[in-house]
Amino acid sequence: MEQGGKRKAEASGRDGDDKRTKTKKQWQVPRKNGRDNEPARAMQPGDSGIFATCIKGKEGKCVGELRDLFTEYAGLLYGAATGEDQQDDDGAADDIEKSLDAEIASIKKPSTAHLFSPVKIDVQCVVFFRTVAPVDPVGLVSRICEDAVANPQRKRTRTVKRLVPMTMMGRASAEGLEKVANEVLAPHFHTEPISLRTYAIRTNIRNHSILKREDIINQVASLVGPPHTVDLKNYDHLILVEVYQNICGVSVIDRRFEELKRYNLSEIFEPTAKESTQAVNGDSVSLPLLLDGYAALKDGRGGLSPRMGYRHSAGPISMSITTKPARSVDRATVMKVAGAVLKSSNIQVESYHGCLYRTFLLRAKDDTFCLMKCMPHPSIRLMRLEDDQLATEAAVLRLLDRRGDIAPAVVDYQAASSTLGTSYLISGPFTGTVLGTSSSPLSGERRQTLDRSIGRHVSRLATLTGRAFGPLLRPYTQSWAQCFGALLESVLRDAEDCLISLPYDAVRLSIRKHASALDKISEPQLTLLGAAGDDNVAFDPRSHRLTSLLDYGTAIWGDPMMSDYLRKPSKAFLVGYGERIVDDSDARIRQLLYILYHAVYSIVEQCIRPHADDDSGVARRSLTTALRCLVTLPVP
Repeated sequence: MEQGGKRKAEASGRDGDDKRTKTKKQWQVPRKNGRDNEPARAMQPGDSGIFATCIKGKEGKCVGELRDLFTEYAGLLYGAATGEDQQDDDGAADDIEKSLDAEIASIKKPSTAHLFSPVKIDVQCVVFFRTVAPVDPVGLVSRICEDAVANPQRKRTRTVKRLVPMTMMGRASAEGLEKVANEVLAPHFHTEPISLRTYAIRTNIRNHSILKREDIINQVASLVGPPHTVDLKNYDHLILVEVYQNICGVSVIDRRFEELKRYNLSEIFEPTAKESTQAVNGDSVSLPLLLDGYAALKDGRGGLSPRMGYRHSAGPISMSITTKPARSVDRATVMKVAGAVLKSSNIQVESYHGCLYRTFLLRAKDDTFCLMKCMPHPSIRLMRLEDDQLATEAAVLRLLDRRGDIAPAVVDYQAASSTLGTSYLISGPFTGTVLGTSSSPLSGERRQTLDRSIGRHVSRLATLTGRAFGPLLRPYTQSWAQCFGALLESVLRDAEDCLISLPYDAVRLSIRKHASALDKISEPQLTLLGAAGDDNVAFDPRSHRLTSLLDYGTAIWGDPMMSDYLRKPSKAFLVGYGERIVDDSDARIRQLLYILYHAVYSIVEQCIRPHADDDSGVARRSLTTALRCLVTLPVP
């Protein structure tokens, strides 16, 4: 019995060992810094840190690259220990007191293992590192980018794109933003003696729906307060505001931000084409040198790297009029300028909110009116394709005027005005009523009559042809695939700047796969990319026919099928448009690519300029549907 009991006990002991082996891992030697390699749980109020964008699917590699980079610079800037044994160069190890002092000093010395910790966030292509004192996120990122600019051939990272330092973070609410902003802004704007500073505000919102961009900008501007003024281009300080879920962060950057490529390491190591400057009508024009943008897409160099990004307009050769920063335009000044141009002292000035640019209706005694357009308010952020719309519209109206189309004339265009402090365009005269302001909406046969006349006008615009594809003022290529790729890449660059989660790789792959369908378009035609909408239509209330469109600023030399008028046209519009629409496999592919472009554009536009009728959800569904169809379609 005793032996049996022992055998039973031994068997039980073996079973217990087996059970422990199955349910509990064996003890192992802990890995060095193993805990620090694990992402922290979440961002908290009071944190500081650094956001970084990266190539999709490379978030883990990005974290590793940044950890090594931050560790190196922490040792350089803050004398942080690397965790290795430190040796005393003076050989005083035999001195007990000196050895103890050295040991205490090494304990007090900060370790990079605790200065930086990655925080997992639920956004593709974005990572975040929490930092602790003595690390200054802005100073650290600035130093990294300064060294990269000074020595760009020494590429330190492969997956990292843009770095966004956050000095302090708090709750994503009006009260939380005020608390954080007051503390961060004080050293830069509110220290005695107070000196006049210019500033700009840039915001990014991700996974958050309570704080609105305009409210953030207005609140931060009020906290900065007088005597400081807004200057979007020649600012002394740039205020960055990042909102993620229930956390908001604020930091203040100096004017070197643009020189350091907006802290975009990818742009520093692999810059876009150099710029040359030309003079056009006495204005400074930024004209990047010719670059085969389509080749950059075709050879697979896509990713989030901005190799095909162009800083000003739609293509590798683009034009952006450089004027003084727009200041706020008051009604009295507008009336003064308009009266001098129209040679009338009896002009009524009304603000019109149907256009991106600041627009005023100038009404005289008769039933006609003119439009005066100025640069947008300084708080309005423009996309790359929206920089030179006044110059583009002036050129289009002159083309149409020579041909006798139903379009207003250019009454006056000034690329810079000392009176207004901004460029402006006065066009007209217009007759009829603006559809978007009509008290009684059209329906039935009346609306069909108007749509048919709009279709005829858009079709007639497409009969104007250019010598090459590209921006209206600077066409640059005979390949529509190259031009379209540059257009889409410009919008993707705007999305990257806003840290918007998009299927970047899939979008670029679709262009590479179906470029041959785009190149079936061989004749550049006048195309309005964004002109559809009731706010852009003036019509005769008696005949219900179009008298003019109000905005021609989005015109390019391209494929007319890309116009937003042809995204969801009515039957009446198609009747007026005529037999210009081709229906074959290549045309269907192009239409899907154009849907893809407009969807991405709508998503970015809603992000940087939120509006009440948010259609970003519809745009994302359209983007997904177009990508799925393009994946299944065979290459022609």
